[in-house]
Amino acid sequence: GFTDEQLRYVQRSFANAEGDNMDLLNAAAHAHLFQDHDIAEDYGDHRILDGYDAYYNKLADGLDIRLNAVVTAIDWSDGVAVTTADGQIFTGENAVITLPLGVLQADVIAFTPDLPAVKQDAFAGLKMGPVMKMVYEFDAPIMNKSVGAIYAKGNPPMWWSPSLGRDEETIVWTAFFSGDYAREMIALGEAGALQKGLETLREEIGQPNLEYKQARWINWPDDEFALGGYSICLPGHY
Repeated sequence: GFTDEQLRYVQRSFANAEGDNMDLLNAAAHAHLFQDHDIAEDYGDHRILDGYDAYYNKLADGLDIRLNAVVTAIDWSDGVAVTTADGQIFTGENAVITLPLGVLQADVIAFTPDLPAVKQDAFAGLKMGPVMKMVYEFDAPIMNKSVGAIYAKGNPPMWWSPSLGRDEETIVWTAFFSGDYAREMIALGEAGALQKGLETLREEIGQPNLEYKQARWINWPDDEFALGGYSICLPGHY
């Protein structure tokens, strides 16, 4: 019973932010999220003024951190033995695995024995949506400094400025897109996607001659250590 205009609005706002097309989103799971008042009251965005690495540096203080240690196999038949690509083996009583869903679903890590059926069933009910962003740097504000976000009619549909409220020489705007928006951009390649994003922004703010100082895209679907952006619960699963 919804109009095409209403459906487009949902796709470019809510569904795009969730990570894929709206026909792949589980309505029951989202309704449960909205009804959980404990989650709703604590759901918000916060900025770490010293940068996100400050958070991880604090967590890593005093720990033995091994960088560039790509795990290829995990044997949990007796304790845990983790094998890395260069042949190193790390052992312990337990392991906490925080790999992205896309990596787990790609079967690039050999588990011995196989993961329990309950986890395999959970994987089957989830999907790693294609999520991307593009970051543009400008020499000066491109519109009123009080505006920090834009929902555009074109692709990308969602924009925000991390420069909002900050006194900086350059201005940064970030474009965020998922689902079919991301699939369209991937097909264009980085240069084509950045140009299409600029054209969308030009039209939205009425500046046909707008140019950026520098820009880049962040392509999580093609990142071998991510293989997507957000995990979503598919219809029919809960």
